Amino acid sequence: MIVLRPRGPFRVPVEAEVLCPEHLCGKPVGEVGRMEVLYGRRRKRLEELFTIEERGDGEVLRLEGDFGRV
Repeated sequence: MIVLRPRGPFRVPVEAEVLCPEHLCGKPVGEVGRMEVLYGRRRKRLEELFTIEERGDGEVLRLEGDFGRV
């Protein structure tokens, strides 16, 4: 399972269509961190906006924290 947590509150919307099991299934954490999203008008890597952790459960994706602007 991959766990994502925002590093802090977002000031602008984050467009992150990649945050779904279809895009993340089977990818190592390093590769997930290098995926890009839009933070306002700028491209950012997931690892710049979120902490990313791998856990051994059977689930694919877990989002923790405030994702209201994502």
